[in-house]
Amino acid sequence: MLKWPTHYERQWMQQLRGRGWVRASTLPPLIRTIENLLRKGWIESTGNGRDLCYRLTEQGMIAKTTPIPPYGRRQSEEHEASSRC
Repeated sequence: MLKWPTHYERQWMQQLRGRGWVRASTLPPLIRTIENLLRKGWIESTGNGRDLCYRLTEQGMIAKTTPIPPYGRRQSEEHEASSRC
């Protein structure tokens, strides 16, 4: 099941869209958001320190462009999934 990106994750991924590798120093320093995006496989990193760069993965592009269902529907889908045993 595909999880939808949060508003912050979508904004952060938009900074990478169509740009290839982007230096971390030019991006908003939202550490928790970056960690979540890396864990989900929606972005990848290379280098370290001043040479740290990020880019959007194919999975990230799919997640970013997936329409978010209306709140009530998303909530009922999560409830249905959690009630299956």
